Amino acid sequence: FAEMGVEHIIAVGPSGQFLIEGARLAGAKSAHHVGMDEDIAGLVKGFLDDRGWVLVKGSRSMRMERVVEALSKAD
Repeated sequence: FAEMGVEHIIAVGPSGQFLIEGARLAGAKSAHHVGMDEDIAGLVKGFLDDRGWVLVKGSRSMRMERVVEALSKAD
């Protein structure tokens, strides 16, 4: 992950733990698993600076559009 420039990984939901375990085995230094009800956008905003990029990937059932909407709002 580091060689691709990925600094933080956040996985959501019951299966997300498997992704985090794999990411850590692949050398990810910052990998977090969160439940469905946690403030994911708040966690992500804590990592961002003015140069940051965020990839939000998830199925429609995970309702990741709520994360995108929260991240898009100006503080």
